[in-house]
Amino acid sequence: MFQPNELSIPDVKPLIDIAFNLTTYLNQFWNYFLVFSGVVIGWRFSAKEQWERPHKWIVTGVYTLFAFLNGWALWVIYDWLQKVVLDVNSAASKLSSQYPHIKEVMGQSSVVGGKSAAAIIYLGGYSLVLFCVWKVKYEKKPEDNNGPHKEISNAKPGA
Repeated sequence: MFQPNELSIPDVKPLIDIAFNLTTYLNQFWNYFLVFSGVVIGWRFSAKEQWERPHKWIVTGVYTLFAFLNGWALWVIYDWLQKVVLDVNSAASKLSSQYPHIKEVMGQSSVVGGKSAAAIIYLGGYSLVLFCVWKVKYEKKPEDNNGPHKEISNAKPGA
């Protein structure tokens, strides 16, 4: 029988919607970080010549600004998500016994890894990108004049 202090699914649906929306934002900001980091690393490895120091500083500055703002947004979203998950866990204990499976799932919900693990992974990725910007060296391969790109000369043989 339904008790007045018990919650039903319509009572907790907004809370669950908030948790799913925060998870979507979390994934979106991680994707931004991965794509932008991949672009910087790819740009570095595909460079045809060695980057000069001013070029490295500009790339480092732009990437650091992006990483700081994106990391801050991730930190805030993780913080909000952890608070919402605590509320979901609390609501699970008050959920009507009409929903035993949902009650069990809600009671076990958590943020996998949490902010600390995310921060370690994020800083590791950031460090990898900066390592690639500053330490990757471009080495010219010796040219092979017998290869498909040899220079064509208009000079006649034996002339």
